[in-house]
Amino acid sequence: MNKQTNRHTLRYVVVIYNSTGIQPPQEVEELLGSLVEQTDKDFEVVIVEDGSRDTCEDICKRYAQRLDVKYFYKDNSGPGL
Repeated sequence: MNKQTNRHTLRYVVVIYNSTGIQPPQEVEELLGSLVEQTDKDFEVVIVEDGSRDTCEDICKRYAQRLDVKYFYKDNSGPGL
C-alpha cells in the first residue's frame, strides 16, 4: 500500500450478473486465484453482484484473507444505460 495516502494505487471493480456458459462463481474464483499469484499486491478488488442466482459471496470471503476484497450484493436493476 502507498504509505503516504494509505490507499491502494489500483482498484479492480468487477460487476457480475448471471453470465452464459461459465457460472459467475467459477469466474470469480479464477479471477481471485489469479490475483493472489501477483507479486505486487498494491490493489483492492471490489466485486458487485447484480442479482445473480448463484452468488460468489463465499468465494470472496475465502479470498479476503489473502487479498483486499470487498463484496457487495444488490438486486438486479435492469440493463445499464
